[in-house]
Amino acid sequence: MSQEFDRPYLVSSRITVEKMSALDDSSQRAAALDTQRSFLVEASAGSGKTELLIQRYLKLLAQVEEPEQILALTFTLKAAAEMRDRILQELRDAEGENAPQELYSNKQFTRSLAVAALEAGRLRGWHLTRQPQRMNVRTIDSLCSVITSRLPVVSRMGARSQPVTDARPLYFQAARNVLQRLGGPDAEQHRAIHTLLLHLDNKLEKAAQLLANLLASRDQWREMLPQSEDFSNTRWEDFLRDRFERSLNEIHEDACTELKKSLDEPTAQKIIELMRHGAEYLHREGKNNPYADCMQWKDALGYLIEDAPCWKLVAGFLLTTE
Repeated sequence: MSQEFDRPYLVSSRITVEKMSALDDSSQRAAALDTQRSFLVEASAGSGKTELLIQRYLKLLAQVEEPEQILALTFTLKAAAEMRDRILQELRDAEGENAPQELYSNKQFTRSLAVAALEAGRLRGWHLTRQPQRMNVRTIDSLCSVITSRLPVVSRMGARSQPVTDARPLYFQAARNVLQRLGGPDAEQHRAIHTLLLHLDNKLEKAAQLLANLLASRDQWREMLPQSEDFSNTRWEDFLRDRFERSLNEIHEDACTELKKSLDEPTAQKIIELMRHGAEYLHREGKNNPYADCMQWKDALGYLIEDAPCWKLVAGFLLTTE
């Protein structure tokens, strides 16, 4: 049975349940069970987040008209199954005539919520312990699948979709479909694919693999794609170059910061003196002098991006190619 609903019960505003006294912890947990408000619960492993979530779910069961109105989302099928099993176990334990009495306080509270949920289900004819499929506990992929299947035209997904655990073959097929547009009516696409293949010596399979790898890691770069408003007076090439150069500059700055932390000033000064001495010796002897630039260095090197070439020379002086 499926029940449409106007207001789903979600989780959003922030509440922290770690590094607190027992009293604070209790009050925060009680606050998170206010079903008229939304919360984001943050806590360390083993602190009882799942128990809190189950308590909130059970409390909601006593308030809704149908159990499908409550939506609980997880990332994996295993987590969804575990959550459903734990809720079902609480209901079954509360349903048993010989339920144990020696329960610690938090567990006793969970039991009381389960009893209330069972009573609500009895009045409304749910029978959740015999029909656990009515509990709307699912993965994010499953939710997306349900939405797209109900809106086949708007979602442009057609028939019911099926999530896959390994999308690499699909990424590779999508990449091949893009490369097949070479020579097509879209001149811009043709030019882009042509340029890519020139860089790869016309190796189609390698190009497809590179594009597939990009699709697999799109969460790392998709924010770099420009929006329409970014192109008011900027070419795509200039926009992309600016984005990449900014990223490289950030990497350089991080490396320079780490270098400054790990190399004390007296040691850095001694290295510069040794390199100068070596460069001057090679110059006097008329030998190949890869460190000639060292002769022009100041007493100390800086840690800015423009100082990176100097530090590369230092690395070459101190380290082997391995």
